[in-house]
Amino acid sequence: MGIWLHNFYFFLDPVTKLRHEHVNTIEQSQLKTKTMELFAIALMALTGVILIIALAYIMITTRHKEKMALLDKGLDPKVYLNDRFLPNALRAGMIFLGAGAGFLAAFIFDEYIVKTNENPAIYPGMILLFGGISQILFYRIYNKK
Repeated sequence: MGIWLHNFYFFLDPVTKLRHEHVNTIEQSQLKTKTMELFAIALMALTGVILIIALAYIMITTRHKEKMALLDKGLDPKVYLNDRFLPNALRAGMIFLGAGAGFLAAFIFDEYIVKTNENPAIYPGMILLFGGISQILFYRIYNKK
């Protein structure tokens, strides 16, 4: 009985009915926008996971094929493969360390020294500068061996 009275009230008062429909339209459009944003985030996360799994699979199968080829030639795969991945790990670690130090230096420079938001080139400049410095240090460390 209450639903019938509620619907009958909207029939008698068209202005309230229009306001109610307008609010529902706004809520539905906001709900659609939120749903699309969540779908996009979920799709990006799923794509990232699939990409990481695919890259891991390719790396593992490639390493296996290299080991099999070395065994076919009669060579020991432990001697050749262990030394090859160490420089790449050192290089990647130094790049990430340099990028992190550059980001930290840019943040400190932006927040405490300059104190303006007019120069957006501070962050990429510092990250690339410290990344380059880390590559020079990698070159020096690796050539000492």
